[in-house]
Amino acid sequence: KGLLSSFAADIFQVDFTLWTKIAGLASLFCGILCPMIYVHLTMPPLLLFVAGPFYLAMFAFTNVFCRVLPRLQNCHAKLRSQFHDRLIEAVNSGAAARARNGQERRLSVVHARAMNNYAQTCFLAHFVGSQWLLIRLAVCFS
Repeated sequence: KGLLSSFAADIFQVDFTLWTKIAGLASLFCGILCPMIYVHLTMPPLLLFVAGPFYLAMFAFTNVFCRVLPRLQNCHAKLRSQFHDRLIEAVNSGAAARARNGQERRLSVVHARAMNNYAQTCFLAHFVGSQWLLIRLAVCFS
């Protein structure tokens, strides 16, 4: 039962993620690329030479983002798995840890460290990553 519910949750995540990525790609094409192509077709070719370094910077930022974010999401998934394992371990061994004097503090530090690592990668992978790219692209566009 646990495997099937996990699989169903993963399928939902893939479905939701795929839709948002396709919508984002369509928005990028219609909202950014089409106007940029139109502007460069109607303006003198010198504009392309002036804007070229900014386009190269935008490509470099996007390239770094596309290479690093999947690694960060993979790290987040591994830490989430470790965190869930630690959480199950803490629930199952809570009474046993209290019975052993002195072990409770060490276990709480280990669990707090696992939770902190999980929270940091979650914040970086889901919130900071896209904002990092958007800020740099907005500077290049302006």
